[in-house]
Amino acid sequence: MNYIIGLHEDLSEFIDTGLKDPFLADFAREWSDWRIRSTDPWFSVLIGVCQQNASFRQGWRMLLNIIKIYGRKIHIEGFGDTYIPPEPSDILRDPSKLIDAKVGYRAETIKEAAKRFSEKRFVEEILEAKSSEEFERELREIRGVGPYTARLALVLSKRIYERPPIDRWLRRIISEIYKVDLSYAEKKWIEIWGKWSGLASMAATIALDAEPLQKALKRIRERKLVPDPSVAPSPANMWLYMK
Repeated sequence: MNYIIGLHEDLSEFIDTGLKDPFLADFAREWSDWRIRSTDPWFSVLIGVCQQNASFRQGWRMLLNIIKIYGRKIHIEGFGDTYIPPEPSDILRDPSKLIDAKVGYRAETIKEAAKRFSEKRFVEEILEAKSSEEFERELREIRGVGPYTARLALVLSKRIYERPPIDRWLRRIISEIYKVDLSYAEKKWIEIWGKWSGLASMAATIALDAEPLQKALKRIRERKLVPDPSVAPSPANMWLYMK
């Protein structure tokens, strides 16, 4: 449990860097105790695939649909009903249900990922990867999995942050804040955050509530750079919508 919620991590260097940053200073100050919750590589990839070419709400709606259709409902005393996410075998038993989950073209990638994660050797290679580069390379062998999805899985399942997941949304925000060309955005991000780059990518999404790009840019101009409780669902409060 300590590993899953990151209680073992010393994020003091990340916070110190954030406090000096024009973008994430307020977040680092107000959310200094923040930790990501990790999960296994399979579910991390599933999260990443659902986020492909989708807004935050669209991506998490697809994921929630998959969980409700394929997962198992349980009752937790003091919380209520929730769901255990599906295993790869659950998807492969009836992949046609992905149509009901409204994942669109992502269904093929999800099926491919489920097939690969059903292979014992593939799972062993993922878990035993000796470097972040090897981990990313193994995942990208799955047809439809690109660098963003693989690196998001690296952050969520391995808690390794040196290879940041950067999509078009974050690339545009980096360009705006640091006044650099889009082609230089990822390099600039890594220059600033170093081994914490992946964690900073997650923090950026939370700080701006994963708002659509134009709303996110407006918040940047207005210096509204911490989660807004009125925005729901958002990365800061989405757990409330998993019941």
